[in-house]
Amino acid sequence: MSKARPVGCGRRQQAILGRRDWDAEALGDILRDYVIEHLADDETVLVIDETGFLKQGKASCGVARQYTGFAGKISNCQIGVFAAYV
Repeated sequence: MSKARPVGCGRRQQAILGRRDWDAEALGDILRDYVIEHLADDETVLVIDETGFLKQGKASCGVARQYTGFAGKISNCQIGVFAAYV
């Protein structure tokens, strides 16, 4: 992302991402309207899947002892949630 943005606009980006109040309901409305306008199609579906990634230590973000279907038991892992529009 740092290569994509012009030099000197980091403060503005931080202000938007970290220092402003977000209206979650208004943002949800904007997102819903965008999805309906650009992605709505009777012949497509949104597939959401969660997958566990086994981890040995606790150095990675989000690693905890939790159930993962990949291992079929409780173990140290990260859980990732993926979405595909097909």
